[in-house]
Amino acid sequence: MANVLTSSRRAPVVFLHGTAGSRRQWQDLIDRLPGGFENLALDLPGYTAHEVPQAERSLSAEADMILQKLRALGRPVHLIGHSYGAALALRIAVKWPDMVQSLTLFEPAIFHLLRDGHPVERQMFAHIARLAQEIGIAAAAGRPDWGAARFVDFWNGPGSFAVYAPETRERVTARMPLIRANFSALHQETWPLEECARVTCPMLGLYGENSPLLSQHLIRLVAGQMPQAKVLPIAGAGHMLPVTHAAMAARLIGTHLNAVEARMPDATPRVA
Repeated sequence: MANVLTSSRRAPVVFLHGTAGSRRQWQDLIDRLPGGFENLALDLPGYTAHEVPQAERSLSAEADMILQKLRALGRPVHLIGHSYGAALALRIAVKWPDMVQSLTLFEPAIFHLLRDGHPVERQMFAHIARLAQEIGIAAAAGRPDWGAARFVDFWNGPGSFAVYAPETRERVTARMPLIRANFSALHQETWPLEECARVTCPMLGLYGENSPLLSQHLIRLVAGQMPQAKVLPIAGAGHMLPVTHAAMAARLIGTHLNAVEARMPDATPRVA
């Protein structure tokens, strides 16, 4: 993988992909990052053939699983996540803030924070809950491709799934059981918005100007609880902006990472 560690003082950079993606979604962005960092793109729990998906999943339980991989690195990390992966990254930073040297969130899918919010937020939650319900109905009808089309079009605009290459449509359709499980995992969460204030490291929030308003609102919502948060839009981008606008995202992340590292002492403490 590009950009291998050249200075032991720099924290590793760990990437968590979105629901319909894989660790490979990050490669173009990683290739464009400044040198001197060790970059590690992880597969989320259940996304590799040797892993057995849990019958009862929650975002917090999956965060615990990823934490074990982070602890193996022996020191705090720069944590970057997209969509469901961003929700996981946020949960890790909230539960174990000492493990995270900086946080970058691309449109975290942390939907439960809208469930008990003001009326507009509750309406947003109802929209995403309806999407999950429609995906379940499509699966029960034996048409996961209908659910895949509904899922993709929700995040990327009407007609997006139809113009995908056939192999891409097949890949997303094959992921629908995991996508349904991730919706269920997100629904299990109950921790309040105020816990985001536990994230005291620098946080960079990025969203596409063409993304659903729900996504744009959520990143601003969580950032508003954090003492060192900055939120930036990416012009012309949608929900898949780490892939479609990798060059711009890499520039912003590179600036963020270098600024955080410049503030750190010469020796990064190891994590027990």
